[in-house]
Amino acid sequence: MSNKPFISFVVPCFNVEDYVGHTISSILNQSQTAVNGFDSPFEIILVNDGSTDGTLDLLRSYEAKYPCISIVTKENGGLSSARNAGIPLARGKYISCLDSDDWIASSFIEELVKNDARQSFDMALTNALVYDQVKQDYYPFYDDWLFNELCPRDSVRMLAPRTTLNAFLLEPNTSRRIFRTDFVRLIGMKYPEGVLYEDFPVHFSTFMLAGSVLLINKPLYYYRVGRSGKLTERNDDRRYDILKVFAMAARDLNEYGAGPEVGIVFLRAASRAIGWCLGSVPSRMARSFDIATREFFGTVPKPWLASFFSSKSVGNAEKFRIFSMTKGFYSRYLSRSREKRYAINVALNHLVSKDLPKFFAGLVKAISVK
Repeated sequence: MSNKPFISFVVPCFNVEDYVGHTISSILNQSQTAVNGFDSPFEIILVNDGSTDGTLDLLRSYEAKYPCISIVTKENGGLSSARNAGIPLARGKYISCLDSDDWIASSFIEELVKNDARQSFDMALTNALVYDQVKQDYYPFYDDWLFNELCPRDSVRMLAPRTTLNAFLLEPNTSRRIFRTDFVRLIGMKYPEGVLYEDFPVHFSTFMLAGSVLLINKPLYYYRVGRSGKLTERNDDRRYDILKVFAMAARDLNEYGAGPEVGIVFLRAASRAIGWCLGSVPSRMARSFDIATREFFGTVPKPWLASFFSSKSVGNAEKFRIFSMTKGFYSRYLSRSREKRYAINVALNHLVSKDLPKFFAGLVKAISVK
């Protein structure tokens, strides 16, 4: 194995024998074959998280062939546990944690090397494409609109998240991020174990603590959806984990001294993610999820909520969403038709603009819409 690689790829693997070969090959086939000052462009740390299929045999076949590959074998503990096992072993200047059913562009390391030579950064994010395995088609990543707003397409931008607050609203996915190893060790970065949506606390803490974040607006990461067994596509009691991870994130941000301005973007991100989960849970869970959501918002620092509701930069629909969540009736709002929800939001716009006649007229219309 190389003594000093430029970047360490940590790849957690659990029962992915049909996919991980593509992930590994995408790293091995990088256009950048050497980096000045480093023994090799990369190392690959494959963490076998207690696989019960042929994953481990496949990983061993790659390890036997490529000196840059090493394997860590452990009992099954979940994605966070596997990442936490692999990250301390990284020897590269940078660390990237890839999902074992995804892959990277051949120019991934080349782009990183080029930008590393120009400037120093604690973390970098690349844009991505989603690959729908069922439809066998590609489409822009979920926050492509925001990425383009923050950084023009096919360009790069250095930013400080605490002064570019909308950056907190980027999707939290760890897999398309590159962390400077010294930064990871300085802040003691670890993923919360035993929960889904584990990227959210790390997303908020690293954005809060990073002095500089580089955005690379090129699709260098390919994110697979639609495969059987993908954790984020579960639709059961694990949906409650979204409330747990946002409680962790709020606690961390509060400890790091986040002010109301960060609290506002935190609440915007929280309401979107929680709303998405609540909108996809079975009807039998809706009421209990409403109650748990109300309890979560009861733990959020009150100055954050006060600033959120008084902010002119937050739309009325978002304010109503969080209001209904704090009062425990968001699922009932979601159960209404799209037309009825739209009519409610129109009425709220009139209320905020203090046009009471139009508000009451809009409210009557909203009530009458089926």
